[in-house]
Parts: sequence; C-alpha cells; structure tokens
Amino acid sequence: MTFLNVDTLNRHYQFHRALRWLFHLGALWGLLHYSLSFFGLVILALNYLICILSITVGYHRYFSHKAFQTSRLIQFAMACLGCCQLQGGPIAWSAVHRHHHRFSDEKEDLHSPVQGFYQAHMGWLLSSKTYEVAFKPLKDLTQFKELVWLDRYNFVPPVIYFALLWLGGFWVEMINPAVGIDGLFLLFWGGILRTVVVWHATWSVNSVCHLWGQQPHQTHDNSKNNLWIALLVQGEGWHNNHHKYPSSARNGMHWLEPDVSYGLIWLLERVGLVWRVRRPHENSV
Repeated sequence: MTFLNVDTLNRHYQFHRALRWLFHLGALWGLLHYSLSFFGLVILALNYLICILSITVGYHRYFSHKAFQTSRLIQFAMACLGCCQLQGGPIAWSAVHRHHHRFSDEKEDLHSPVQGFYQAHMGWLLSSKTYEVAFKPLKDLTQFKELVWLDRYNFVPPVIYFALLWLGGFWVEMINPAVGIDGLFLLFWGGILRTVVVWHATWSVNSVCHLWGQQPHQTHDNSKNNLWIALLVQGEGWHNNHHKYPSSARNGMHWLEPDVSYGLIWLLERVGLVWRVRRPHENSV
C-alpha cells in the first residue's frame, strides 16, 4: 500500500466531503430505486444496530472515555467495526471527542450549536481545524501499534465489510433467486444507506442534544437529555448525564432512561470479556 499517500488522504477534508455527498446521493438513488422493502428494512435495522453500537460502545465509551477495560483482541475488533462507519479511525475520533469535552459549547468547540445547527450537525466535518485536532496523537492509544496502523488505514475494514455484503447478496441470489436479493440490494441496505443513517444518528448527539431536552445536572455546557435521540442512538441521548459523568459506561441512570449500549457492556462484563466497568460517581475525567 506504499503507492497510496494515505496520510494526505486521511487529512483531505474536501475528499471526505465529496465522499459523504456521494453516499447521500447513493442513498437517495437506492430509496427511489428499491422503494420500501421489508427485507431491505430488516437488513438495514440489523446492520444499523450492530454498527451504531460500534460507535457508542467502542469509539465513544471505550476509546474516548476509558469507561471499561478489555483485551487487546476485543479492542482491535471494536476498532475495526468502528472504522466500518466511515467516521475515521479510533484515535482520530477519540481526539476530536475529547477536544469537545474540553471545550464543550465554548468558542474552541468544533461542533457546538452555539455556531449554528448545521455547524454542530455536519458543518464541523468541513473544517481543516477538525483534522488538525483529529491527528494530534493520544499517548494512551498510540502505544498500540495495531491501532496506529488501523487509524492510518481506516478504509480497509469498510472495504471488507462492503465486499462481504455484496458477496452475501450474490450468494442469496444464487441459492434462491425468487427472494429478489442480490449483491447490490444487500450492499445498499446494509452498507450505503446504513452508513448515512449511522452518520446522522451520531451527529444528532452533537446538534440536537445541545439544543433540545432536559438538563437535570448542572454542567458547564448546554448538554441535554433527549429521549428520542437516546432511543435512536442506543443510550447516547442521555447527553447531560454523560457530560456530568463522562467516564461512566452507563448514560441512562435508571430504567426510565433506556441505555442499550450499557446493557451490552453489562452483558460483556458478565461473561468476562470486559472488566473494571466505570459507573456514575466513579469518574476521573
């Protein structure tokens, strides 16, 4: 892969902007072409659930906030799946998110609604400053060579993911053509459209959850709890709770605040795949 100048490509925000628009146009084309499909919606839902958890549990609560500990193998698996969401590598994503907590809703915040809804939702991705922040090394993560490699070649896992989707659809078409599922069908619902939906769900935490909702905790920012975003993003919508206890693996404080992401962490803890799970009042940062 030496023929690819990946470092320049990773920092080329205009290339990423073009890629995002391409995916949005692909999502629009697919919806017009396939219309609503029962099988398509099932494929979208299953892929969305798995993929959004790779952001909420992996990129956010683990890599950005160290809310729990796990093995190096599980860490790498979470990082690979997180890369499949086309939001950059785990180190770059964590650097931007930690910067947000450091300067939340202040002038330096990259995605605060103080600068407008569009800026908070996706405008921040078009700024060269975002990429300057993203590629400042994080000592706690750069000690793992496989994460450094993955951050640099973060396009490899999504290429493999998309290829597997296409091959899966091709296989279904071969064994049962009457179902109407082929490689492009599976690639669209499980890959292209799913990516766009995960993008906007993730970005909504930055925009919606700093504008609308309740603020049960006093924090130095405008973070708010929003039930609808919490349901959409598997517990991340309890954003004011999160800004009060940022290193907690649990954002929903009780059963009236559903937090699927924490449920998965709890389950992984029970089977011994993660440990030293932090909970509210056990925070350091």
